[in-house]
Amino acid sequence: MADRQKQWFHFGPWVFDIDAALKLIAATPHETQQLDVTAWATAYSLHHLDDPHRLAVSLIGPTRDAVDRVYAMSTDLSNPVILGLVVVGDGPPAGLLIDGVHRLYHAWRKGIPHLPAYVLTAEETRAVQHDKLLGPGGTSLVGPLTTHRRSFGATMTYLMPWQRPCDCRCPLHAHRTRSTYDEFGCACTITCATQPITLLADRWGCALFLDQGGDLWHVPALPGGTWDWENAGHIDIRHDFYHASVVIEARLRELVHVLANPEVFNL
Repeated sequence: MADRQKQWFHFGPWVFDIDAALKLIAATPHETQQLDVTAWATAYSLHHLDDPHRLAVSLIGPTRDAVDRVYAMSTDLSNPVILGLVVVGDGPPAGLLIDGVHRLYHAWRKGIPHLPAYVLTAEETRAVQHDKLLGPGGTSLVGPLTTHRRSFGATMTYLMPWQRPCDCRCPLHAHRTRSTYDEFGCACTITCATQPITLLADRWGCALFLDQGGDLWHVPALPGGTWDWENAGHIDIRHDFYHASVVIEARLRELVHVLANPEVFNL
């Protein structure tokens, strides 16, 4: 009989070795905990999967084609799902369902309130978590970028945003570099040469971006297309959207890596 295919869970820039997680659980028994089906189904936007007019895009949930509905409804709901605790930056670990999305869909469709779950510690999660591009043991998502090769073969020097001079006539930073983002008197535009890759989050009333250390910052929007840099800062665990911000930070890091290394993706 052919060997069973290895199980992997892909999320953003990472892959999680489910077989290794199961071996870890078998070697160090874990008590099951109760997973709140409604809360996780909402977080994963399962209610949008079959909406032909959906406008929302889930940051952490599956795409419409990623869930096999027929298979999902045949899954064994007594088999515990696996929840990992993922560490991003200096923030506390955030929960991520690394095994059991089809069981979650099954339970949600049937109105079952809870599923049994094994919860890995942050250390255990890291042991089964690998970078897609670096492979097992890789830790660096964004390497130093000094050059950018154009498609026609010429090479030009590339400066990271915090290495460039301000070009937006900010009275504080004009013609100077900017490496901190909460200085009093800063009037930089969001398109300033010093500004890192940025996500305009109009629903949150701010813009989100990564600093040179790869940590997520937010800057509140002001009327007239200006920005409240004095009150910019990291999103901490007290923020209403903290757990969503952990996912956004991971996605932005992945985008930075793709832009820096397009040849890896055959773009």
